[in-house]
Amino acid sequence: MVDPILNTVEAAAFLGVRPPTVRKWKAERRLPCVVVGGTAIRFRQSELVKFLKAGERPALRPVAAPRG
Repeated sequence: MVDPILNTVEAAAFLGVRPPTVRKWKAERRLPCVVVGGTAIRFRQSELVKFLKAGERPALRPVAAPRG
């Protein structure tokens, strides 16, 4: 299976944030990136998934079943 490589705009859409946020996180080294051709910045989709999973927090208590 091929791991898609996303540009900044595509990575932002995948994460649900704006491109400046992705650039900021990249500059802060919160998001790993790949440099292509010496200047182009790309993001592996699998690394973005890991980033999202690292931010997951479990619920403190189970969600109640809907009444009805």
